[in-house]
Amino acid sequence: MSHAGANVASFLSYDIGRRRAGEEERQKWGKGSYESIVCAEVANNANIGGSMLPTLTLGIPGNAAAAAILAALEMKNVVVGPTIQTENPGIIFFGAVPDNRELVLSWDLCVRAV
Repeated sequence: MSHAGANVASFLSYDIGRRRAGEEERQKWGKGSYESIVCAEVANNANIGGSMLPTLTLGIPGNAAAAAILAALEMKNVVVGPTIQTENPGIIFFGAVPDNRELVLSWDLCVRAV
């Protein structure tokens, strides 16, 4: 849903989560239920990665963050498009893998703290 934006993805995820919740859990939604917050935040965070696909392959940013990354790549003379991986080998892999590793480690530390 990268083309629709983070707000639409969050609202749809919240609605789908509410519909799939059990009757007892559904009564808690709208009153600070952890599941409702998680549904909206997961969709909000997943949207960013999805917007990078059209940004890097077609040069069309899906949101403001993707537009900033596109501008930074343009300033470094990296031409985005179908040949980005052949003209600049490793730019996607070496940029994404350390970020994902840091995300998993920080998530693991947060979960252990709770």
